Amino acid sequence: MGCFFLSFVSGTKSGCFVCKTIAMSKLIKQSRIWEMMERSGKDGKRLPFQVKFVKENGEIREYKRCVLTSFHSAGDTLNVMPEGEFSPRKIRRITIIEFNKIIVYL
Repeated sequence: MGCFFLSFVSGTKSGCFVCKTIAMSKLIKQSRIWEMMERSGKDGKRLPFQVKFVKENGEIREYKRCVLTSFHSAGDTLNVMPEGEFSPRKIRRITIIEFNKIIVYL
């Protein structure tokens, strides 16, 4: 499965569009990951997941195993507890670029 992007190229009299193909095996829509983050096991505990996101300073950060502690459905943030840490970390939802090794798109 390929993902196609159409971009405008200026610098010509009429301009032109260039079609680029990016070969990616898996993509997931951002709105679908929330229900996956909320999954619980038979014991009632949240199931861990991997997440990669972009911090405000542009640094890409990854938590290889974390669980969702809370999210604000009307807001734009969620809190996750990375494995081995004692306080939750806040992530802006829009900055998530990967979930369980699958690329996230808007």
